[in-house]
Amino acid sequence: MLKREASSSNSARLLGDFHQPRDGNFPPASAPGRAPAKTQEPPEAVTNCLRLQIQNDGKTIFTSLDLSQTHPHPEEALEGSHDYDLIYIVEAYSYLPAMRLARLGLYLHPEFFTAHLGHGSAHKMNLQQDRSTGSFFASWSELAVQSSESWKMERKIRAGMPWDKDQATDPESTYESHCRWGTFPEGLYRSYHPLHSSQRKESAVLHHAATCMSFYYSRSVNGRLVGCLLVDPRRMHTVRELDLDLWRRNTSSKALPNQPCFILKTTSLDRIKKALEGPSPFRGRQNDTWIIQTMIGFVLDDMPSVLFELGRGLDEVELYLGEDQKLRSSVPQWRDYLGRWRNTLANLRTSVRYMMEKFEQHSKRRPRQLVPPYGDDMDQTISWRLKQVDAELEVIRSRVETAFQALMSTLSILESQRAIAQAESISKLTQLAFFFIPLSFIATVFGMKVTVSSVFLLQP
Repeated sequence: MLKREASSSNSARLLGDFHQPRDGNFPPASAPGRAPAKTQEPPEAVTNCLRLQIQNDGKTIFTSLDLSQTHPHPEEALEGSHDYDLIYIVEAYSYLPAMRLARLGLYLHPEFFTAHLGHGSAHKMNLQQDRSTGSFFASWSELAVQSSESWKMERKIRAGMPWDKDQATDPESTYESHCRWGTFPEGLYRSYHPLHSSQRKESAVLHHAATCMSFYYSRSVNGRLVGCLLVDPRRMHTVRELDLDLWRRNTSSKALPNQPCFILKTTSLDRIKKALEGPSPFRGRQNDTWIIQTMIGFVLDDMPSVLFELGRGLDEVELYLGEDQKLRSSVPQWRDYLGRWRNTLANLRTSVRYMMEKFEQHSKRRPRQLVPPYGDDMDQTISWRLKQVDAELEVIRSRVETAFQALMSTLSILESQRAIAQAESISKLTQLAFFFIPLSFIATVFGMKVTVSSVFLLQP
């Protein structure tokens, strides 16, 4: 982040020593390997931003901001002389909010957005931090419930057939009227996958969905905290109705209301607001650890449930390894699940260990005289719970590896059994052929009708 341009030489140094791009352009927000899609952006994803003021007594004041406005209200702009901590909480779906926040005097380096959007490694970022600046990234998985209809829509989108007709050929190429689906936000559509294979015929599907929060902050001249917290917007499916006429070659497109991917009652923005509404002795004391504690609290709330459901999924795989018929029909699906679980657990372990290291650094750097008497106990509790989550991740990861090896071994045994059965069948056929081939040859020979030529009969 940059300091805000001001005529006064005593203007507050807000966030970092980065420089805003001269042309005002940021890197494109399209996902790697995917062409940018013309999707309908819901208004809430564009305008959702909260301005959080933290008073000296720990009380919080939330103000909703409309980032779509070209010229922000003067009261919304960032001033260097404020006597309260200030954090902007933004639903970041592309690089566009960075330019809109710049109008408020809050300049964010594109690298920070790049890491949050998943186009770079947040754990290896080098933001040239000093004692007055810092960053923290929290990445984890949470449980998400999705209707079977939305899951069917998602699978067709992933398969490259984003239309409502049950056919492999694109109906647009044959001028058939149909509805086409897409995903929003295109630049920040984090992955999610089912937890149990037995949910295929149920009305709802339980997923483990990746989510992320990114926080960057600094200290102004008067010691007040200034920061920006990026959260994920709600995943949605875009729907576009195409009316095509083969004879007239007419094409009309109509955007229908977007459909939420998950059955969610609250968003990440709602969770943050609910967690910070009440007063806390940790806030308003020139202390930057309380917001990090809040972010880690979401991780500690969600991860045990995800790991429990992953354990249930592993139970299902392990218990059905002895049932040959069930195993043969479920092998492709289980291999896909186990591979995704291995990848998810590896990323989660990296994220949890990063959070453990960064939280320890923040706790050591915090002034001891500004901490309430029970502050150290809270830090120790969070550190202990993070270690517990890391240990549980290792246990589940070990189970996934064991289940994968057991599945491969069981498949090898089944293939060997099938090869043995085929060899026995071939051996029986060979034994039958040993008796019947000579008999068939003899019957063929003696069944021949031999005709003696008259030429040989007339010779003396």
